[in-house]
Amino acid sequence: MSSHVLVLLSLPLFLLGTAAATGITDMLDPGCNIIDGETLISANGSFTLGFFSPGVTTRRYDGIWFSVSETTVCWVANRERPLNDTSGLLVLSDTGSLVILDGSGQVIWSSNSASATWAVAQLLESGNLVVYDDLLPGMKTGKNLWTGAGPVLKI
Repeated sequence: MSSHVLVLLSLPLFLLGTAAATGITDMLDPGCNIIDGETLISANGSFTLGFFSPGVTTRRYDGIWFSVSETTVCWVANRERPLNDTSGLLVLSDTGSLVILDGSGQVIWSSNSASATWAVAQLLESGNLVVYDDLLPGMKTGKNLWTGAGPVLKI
């Protein structure tokens, strides 16, 4: 077997290892946050959630876009209150609300979700960002590989 073929065959394994090492995920756990420059990526890589600046503006927004280009934005959280710098922080609070904070800790945007005892957010392959709440701690969410059933959502 040629060394070129070996390199091509090992490339997907390298990329998988890189994704695992850099923490690329579609989930945001309770108390975790996303700083400017970090992203969530849907399971098959179609959608990305993170901070971005449209065009030549320096204003920063948090939103979801098609992964092929940051210019194909699907949804923006803080459309009414853009950030003026890269100090933004997206947090999943321990009550299940998604909150964007600026560098001083001021709330710029909030999902105003109902109170939950435990929650996790997931960027789905459909482009939807879903907050699952009141799950058992440590319970895995997602599709049941045996039955094909998905999780029950409380919206």
